[in-house]
Amino acid sequence: MTIRKTIDCLIAATCLAAGAELFHNDRDFAAIARVRDLRIYRP
Repeated sequence: MTIRKTIDCLIAATCLAAGAELFHNDRDFAAIARVRDLRIYRP
């Protein structure tokens, strides 16, 4: 798995540290959520 943008990693790391949900439309975050406990907001 390759994350295409460094900023996506920084955003995901911030959400993981804060325990926040992430509202997104980017496949990189879905990939990160498969290997980490990144909470994705699903309306």
